[in-house]
Amino acid sequence: MLELDHVNSQTEAAFYHGNFVTGKTDADIKHNADLVLKYPKSIYLLNTLNVSKGDLDEKQLARLLSGFDKSLANSSVYKNIQNFLSYNNDTGSQFPADLKLKQPDQKIISSILNQDNKFKLVVFRASWCLPCRKEIPQIKSLQANYGNSLSIYSISIDKDEAHWQNALKEESMPWQQ
Repeated sequence: MLELDHVNSQTEAAFYHGNFVTGKTDADIKHNADLVLKYPKSIYLLNTLNVSKGDLDEKQLARLLSGFDKSLANSSVYKNIQNFLSYNNDTGSQFPADLKLKQPDQKIISSILNQDNKFKLVVFRASWCLPCRKEIPQIKSLQANYGNSLSIYSISIDKDEAHWQNALKEESMPWQQ
């Protein structure tokens, strides 16, 4: 075994490739907690936790983060994990019943989600977005193939309405805008 007396003991985790496991068994949770307990000042281990954060249960992630030394609390990695934990990703159970959108003729359309029993495709696009413009032929093909069973709506994120209107003319998109 390599002697690491001359290396900070908290960096030792990097040499042994201490990695978090994403399982939910008691042994997995204990393994993760033991890693943090053994190397609470390791920025390497904290970074490894950051990389694994999406694969861990939020409660376990919070417990692991709290086990790190407070001297790491000002690091960007620590703050990144805190932000991840504080983000409210709960979309709730209510699906929107209505959307109100301005059409090219300035009229407002609403209830696009509950208009009929068709499938809905809502496309966000912008006149300046090359990938958005390149997908228009594919959307036209979808409309041709699934016409009566598919409703398509494009929502522009252009800030300048003139750019939006010009793109509509150039691209001749036959679906709702």
